[in-house]
Amino acid sequence: MAEVTMICVDNSGFMCGTYGGKSLMKAQTNAIKLYFSEKLKARPDNTVGFTTMGALYLGCEPCRDPKEFWSTFDCLEFGGSLQLLNCFVFANYCLQSSSLPIKRLAIFAGGQLTTSFPRLEYFATLLRKVNITAVDVVNFGIQDHNRSGRKNTLLQAFVAAVNNGRYLYAPTGSHKSLAKNLSRSLIMPRVDGEGSASCFRGGGGHKTR
Repeated sequence: MAEVTMICVDNSGFMCGTYGGKSLMKAQTNAIKLYFSEKLKARPDNTVGFTTMGALYLGCEPCRDPKEFWSTFDCLEFGGSLQLLNCFVFANYCLQSSSLPIKRLAIFAGGQLTTSFPRLEYFATLLRKVNITAVDVVNFGIQDHNRSGRKNTLLQAFVAAVNNGRYLYAPTGSHKSLAKNLSRSLIMPRVDGEGSASCFRGGGGHKTR
């Protein structure tokens, strides 16, 4: 089935500052380029837009035009902390404005997560109430001290609380690039009839080493 997808981009200060340098920004951009391209290939009527989760807002309504998408994306500015709820208003507006049957959020979280668990629970409740069909979360980049740290734990709990949540854990230090990890995960768009992303159900996750 056709999908409208809003990508939630991490433009927090951690993505470009001392902690991540330009490598996190580049990893996220390369992964989103792959995701955007494959999403459009998957079905001729799929559309993709994006919004941001840092302090500086930027958004692009869902489209199929790479030039429109990337010319807006190139205007990204970075600052503030990673707050997942920052993406909700514009993303929900775009998803609800579309007539396509599947409405998906694809969240890329590369910086340090400052959102509390009650706020994430509230966000998950909002997404269920407005009937967002599916939510994918890519946890990459800056983590806590270990795999059982706060960011990983909170994001997995968030994914478990939304409709059709899927999770990819690809922290800094993975042997493969973020784009390569994404390409091998259940989050990656598939052409209908070849394991389409729209056919996966439940809290399926994917681990990387």
